Amino acid sequence: MARRLSSRKQDNGAGHNSGGMTDRDGLNRYTDRIMVQMAERDAVNDGIKQIYEEAKEAGFVPKILRKIVAEMRMDAEARVSQYNLLDEYRQALGLYVDTPLGAAAMAAAEEQPRRRRGRPRNVVNIDAVREEFDDDLPPAV
Repeated sequence: MARRLSSRKQDNGAGHNSGGMTDRDGLNRYTDRIMVQMAERDAVNDGIKQIYEEAKEAGFVPKILRKIVAEMRMDAEARVSQYNLLDEYRQALGLYVDTPLGAAAMAAAEEQPRRRRGRPRNVVNIDAVREEFDDDLPPAV
């Protein structure tokens, strides 16, 4: 069966090259705008690079400064979520043990007796009770 040419969708071929003519002027406008934006981006990137070099000369570590800037650009909620996750991972890996607070936490964890399985027992330190209510209790045997 032969197709009829009149049933095909008619278009001017603008914006693509599917057998029709390409809109040369439109294409030039888009590429020119892209080139201008890229030149502006390159200028901004050069300025940022120069600022990082100045910071390095002033004694700051550019790698850390980049991380700080990236954190400052983040949404506050995303930043807090990232901090919490980093802390959780660091704690799980034992990276806080070298800090005074981490060493104290590890010492406290080692001092605490391990919980036994099952129902907790009510253990009363009778000496502490006797000291608190010294007059009310009979003498120890």
